[in-house]
Amino acid sequence: MPEQPWHDEQYVEVDAPPEAVYRYLADFSSRLDWADTVLDVEWPHGGFVVGAEFTTAGPAAADHRRLRITALQAPLRIAWDAEGGPGVEHWEFLLLPASQGRTTLARRVTLDPAGTVRWLLRQRRHAARLAEENRTGLDRLKSSIEAAVRLQA
Repeated sequence: MPEQPWHDEQYVEVDAPPEAVYRYLADFSSRLDWADTVLDVEWPHGGFVVGAEFTTAGPAAADHRRLRITALQAPLRIAWDAEGGPGVEHWEFLLLPASQGRTTLARRVTLDPAGTVRWLLRQRRHAARLAEENRTGLDRLKSSIEAAVRLQA
C-alpha cells in the first residue's frame, strides 16, 4: 500500500493588514530574514512570479532546495513546491483578515511520498523536522513581518 502524504498546518495572528503581509511574503528573498534553513536565495530571471523556479541554500546539504512558485493570489494565498529532500514539499500561506487590521496567517506543508522503503524511512524523519520548522518558522516569520511593517510606517 502506498504511503499517504503527510500534512501539517499552523496559525499565527500578525499585527499587520493582509496586504502588507502578502507584500512581504511575495518577495521570496525575505526568507533570509525568517527561515533558519535558508542562507541564500537565488533570484529568478523573471522575478518572483507564478511558474518561476529558483534555489535556496541552507547550512546543511539537506537544506538545499529547488522551488517553483505555484500560486500568487494577492492578498490571500501564496504557494510553492520544494524539491531536494525525501519527496516533494508543497508549501502554502493563507492570509485571512482578522480584527483591528490584523491578519491570521496559516502556513501549510504537505510532503508527498518519494517511493522506496529507504526514502520512506528518511521521509518520516524529514516530516518530523518539517513540523518543527513549520511551528518555529511561523513565530520567526510573525516577528519579521511586524518589524518590516513598523519600519515602513
